[in-house]
Parts: sequence; C-alpha cells; structure tokens
Amino acid sequence: MVSLLPRTASTTCVVIGAGPTDDEELRWQPRHGERIFDITDDKTSMQLEQDILCLRDSRQMYKREIGRTRQLSAEEVTALARQMERAREERKKARPDPYILAQGEEAKRQLIESNLRLVVSIARRYVGLGMDLMDLVQEGNIGLIHAIEKFDYRRGYKFSTYATWWIKRAMSHALAKQAHTIRVPLYKREELKRLTQVRQRLQQDLERDPTTEDLAEELDLPERQVIALLQASEETLSLDSPATGSEDEIPFRDTIEDDISYSPEQVVIRQMLEAHIKEVLQSLSPNERRIICLRYGLQGAREHSLKEVGRKLGVTHEAIRQAEAKALRKLAEPCRKRMLEEFLVP
Repeated sequence: MVSLLPRTASTTCVVIGAGPTDDEELRWQPRHGERIFDITDDKTSMQLEQDILCLRDSRQMYKREIGRTRQLSAEEVTALARQMERAREERKKARPDPYILAQGEEAKRQLIESNLRLVVSIARRYVGLGMDLMDLVQEGNIGLIHAIEKFDYRRGYKFSTYATWWIKRAMSHALAKQAHTIRVPLYKREELKRLTQVRQRLQQDLERDPTTEDLAEELDLPERQVIALLQASEETLSLDSPATGSEDEIPFRDTIEDDISYSPEQVVIRQMLEAHIKEVLQSLSPNERRIICLRYGLQGAREHSLKEVGRKLGVTHEAIRQAEAKALRKLAEPCRKRMLEEFLVP
C-alpha cells in the first residue's frame, strides 16, 4: 500500500507502505529550519493540533502496517524474483499476457512490503545528520525499489544484503543533497558522520566538549582537516529568522551592522568635502578641471589612465601628463590647500 506523509510545509512525500517498525513510539519534532510559534488564536491552534495528530496517526499507521508483514524466506524471495523476471520478458512481446504482468507487479509489491522494516532499521542509523527519520525512510524506500528491480537471484547472495547497499546509497545521496544548504560531497558526508559519532562519544567520556586536538587524535586526522569538517557541519542561518532573545521577532538581518553604509556624521562630512573640492576645482581652467576629474575619478567620473584621457581629449598622453602636473601645482598653493586641510587624515 502507499501512504502520504507530510514532508515539509509545502511538500508531500510519498512513502511506500506505512510508518516505522520498532516498538519505540515515533515522536513528532520540528525539523531543521522550522519554527514553533506560540499560537494564541483558538482556530489556528485547533488546526495546528489537528495537523500534528494527523501526522502522528500517519506514523502510527505506518508502524502498524509494516508490523503485519512477515519476513520472506530465501526460497520465497527467489520465487518472487522469478515472477518479476518472467513479467519483464513478457513485457517485451508485442501482445503481453496481462495475467503474467499482474503476477510480476504483485511479486514486486510483496518484496517491497516485506523489506520495509529493513529500511527503517537502516534509517535510524542516519538520524541526527540533518534529515528527519521519515524523510530518510522515504529515500530508503526508493533505494529498496531500485534493489528489487536490479536483484539477480542467480548470483546466490542474500537479498537483504544486496538491498542494504542500495538503501544506504539512497539515504547517503539524499543527505548530501538536502541536509545542508551548501551541498557536501558524498565522501565528506561519511567523514562528517564519523566525526559526529566520535564527538558525541568524547563528550560523554571527557564530560566536556572535545577540542580539535582531541578529535584529531581520535580520528587520526590532521587538525586542519578536522577544523574543515567542523566548518562544513555548521548549519546556515536565514537572515529572515528572528534574532535570538528578540521579543518582537526582529529579523536577524536587522541586527547586522553594515560596514559599507555611512553614518549620518560621515554623510555630512562627505557632502562638505565634495562642496570644498568643487570650489577648489572651479579655480582651475576648464581643461585642467576636466583632466583632474578624469584622472582621479572626481565628480562622478571613474579613474582614467593618461592614455585614456588623451584619447578622450584628442591629445597625446604626454600633453595630459604636463597639464596634470601644472594643475596639481596650482592646487598645492596655500590658498587652495587650506580649504581641504581639515579633511586630511594625519
């Protein structure tokens, strides 16, 4: 059977079968990136409670459904695999037998449902790496289907061993793509998993947070590599999320200082400086004023080289150099220099 489980606020995830398998009750928890709000509106609160109960009921139903399926023996798995193989061959014919095709689909369904508990048991090993348990189960079920479609019973190995590889592969790829905003390569995901396990164990043994030296020694890795792994494991923070300790839920972006923008005092000083520069430049000839503005990027112009200014004015770069030197000598005269001295940084 197929059941629908909520995956995110805007997505619905399809899970083949129905909920986890062990005896421990699955508890609903918010996923990474979700927020819990203090709901004061009775109507909204009631709707939220109904959604949570629906999610819990779906998981409980999944738990009950896969608990009813029995494990297949090796002989039964082989027989079902043969039925699927026969259906694949029949599908190649111009007029396939519907009964044989239906037998193949039924065999595939039985193989899927009898191995859903295997998916959940593997998914529990990956909890805490950035994805919810039921999302991991969803991805693992996809891996299980691939395993069933590719299984060759003639090779003689156990189906559960073969399926485990495909299930782990599907979960690992999902973690690499979805667990972090910035994609982490698959081989790095395995290193991060090992780092997380070692870090948790050392926290219990040492009764403190382990240092990078402790982790490097335990993992037998260079300290710089451990630091890089720790940085890769850090979660991103949305600028729209509320700042910590903010009663009014001020967005985090509003608490970050902008080093590029000017303060009111700096704006006033800049305006005064521009006015003084404009006044000083008025004492030069129009040609000298234009050359200085182009060379030093004043009055909205960008900085130009001697050749660029020469091309604009239709003269050689040597003529521009001489005109610039003459204009700078004029600006260095005490009467003009005093107008800008107060803006000079000592």
